[in-house]
Amino acid sequence: ASPGGTAIAGIHTLEQGGLRTTLINAVEAATKRSMELGEMMVKDFIKNAED
Repeated sequence: ASPGGTAIAGIHTLEQGGLRTTLINAVEAATKRSMELGEMMVKDFIKNAED
């Protein structure tokens, strides 16, 4: 991207609209859910191993 070019103008507009914060929040939410699913798998594995 060149300074003052079209891509920079578009990125600047996205950042003004909060895209960066939204992306960070999305990654944090996905990470949290991944941890929850992992914990569920471990609990299920332990339960099945005990049966």
